[in-house]
Amino acid sequence: MAKFLSFILFFGLCNYVYSQKLIVTIDEIKYNHFAFSNATVFIKQSFEKHLLKFKGVTVVDRDQTIHILKERELQKHESFIDGVTVKQDKALGAQYFIQLEYFHENNEMKLRVLSVETGALQYTKTIPLDGFVHRKTCKIPREDYFERYIKEIVTNLINDLNFNDEIHLVKIEKNKKIHEAILHCPEGCYLKEKDELIVYYIRDAEFNLKQIIGKVRVSRAENAKVFTAEIKEGAKDIMNNMDKKLKCYAQN
Repeated sequence: MAKFLSFILFFGLCNYVYSQKLIVTIDEIKYNHFAFSNATVFIKQSFEKHLLKFKGVTVVDRDQTIHILKERELQKHESFIDGVTVKQDKALGAQYFIQLEYFHENNEMKLRVLSVETGALQYTKTIPLDGFVHRKTCKIPREDYFERYIKEIVTNLINDLNFNDEIHLVKIEKNKKIHEAILHCPEGCYLKEKDELIVYYIRDAEFNLKQIIGKVRVSRAENAKVFTAEIKEGAKDIMNNMDKKLKCYAQN
């Protein structure tokens, strides 16, 4: 019975670690033109929606963010000396704050990502809004069109910060008339059937420059770490890189 309970505890802990891979909170959107206030709810909800589409991403609410900030104030006192406060800080929730600020004069938003633990700026990007937000009225003419734009911004954010699972393409197999790739996630990942991923290799390690060479679609999961995927594009280039012993990676 004790062994069984230990297994359940271990299994639960593993699930917790993987499910809490990336924890973020989005602060209230700042703006310098009152008319933009009507757009803020839609924008914030859209960012949350598309962040949550990435497996392993958790978005915590702002009330918890305020609690985190209060905890951080404790670090200014002697109780911080034993290092306990930092552990408490992480346990509360968010690892990163996402800040969005609208500037009416340029009709653009500034996106910033800061570390909860250190307060350091991790990422910044200027988001042009012409074509999505009317410059004079600050209204959104087409929410569906704007939401696709936000989806692209969130995808780029995840990719640029390298929050994606590291997925190795380790083998190519010929199955009937199609080529299949064997994908390996060293730490486990959340791929599911029909997920499409780009395949790339690092052509410049110093600057982490990626060269995209193909695309695969997941056909089945062998286990939490190994997946089989059909090569949809670039089979020849992928095989050439494998023959040259170049490491190939996949990314969704």
